[in-house]
Amino acid sequence: MGLVQYAENAGADAALVITPYYNKPQQHGLYEHYKMLEESTNVPIIVYNVPSRTGTDIDVETIVKVAKLDKIVAIKEANPDMDKVSATIKGLQDQDVKNFMVISGNDNLTLPMISMGAMGVISVVANVDPARMSQMVNAALEGDFVKASKLHYELYDLMKVLFIESNPVPTKDSLNMIGRPAGHVRMPLAPMKDESTVKLTKVLKDLKLV
Repeated sequence: MGLVQYAENAGADAALVITPYYNKPQQHGLYEHYKMLEESTNVPIIVYNVPSRTGTDIDVETIVKVAKLDKIVAIKEANPDMDKVSATIKGLQDQDVKNFMVISGNDNLTLPMISMGAMGVISVVANVDPARMSQMVNAALEGDFVKASKLHYELYDLMKVLFIESNPVPTKDSLNMIGRPAGHVRMPLAPMKDESTVKLTKVLKDLKLV
């Protein structure tokens, strides 16, 4: 709660709030968590579901319930289960929940998620190649899936190599290589291994980013 209020006081337009991790709260605990945050701030809140990192997966029923809270405006869904995406969007439609967005949390699943009704992506790739990533998303949202698919496959190797080691290590290295200083990672993250750097450099060269 304190960090969301701090962000609001600092001038943030919205808050991306990850599901609580380590203690693996129950689904009703997740609802109460977001309800408490919604009641304690005036900024819109985006739920961030990334079970591969947190050990917690917010389920469809809870997402739909949370979506009914006034200031909860979207979910960044990074669970790669595409059937869950369909179930979530159908659940929102069945409950007539409006003004709530499902947003991709995985670059490589953005195209199929938009075809199911997602409204965009909170992207890693866009830090490195914002032009092509935004073109892909806009084309998909406009229904031009031929163009979107072409761009998806142009970017696919980059989507994968940016996770060759723990994010954000490859992203920071990419930005440093292409002349957008991003500094270094802090422990316990460490610089990339040499063999990973070779693979990352090749992808960046293939895309003419370096």
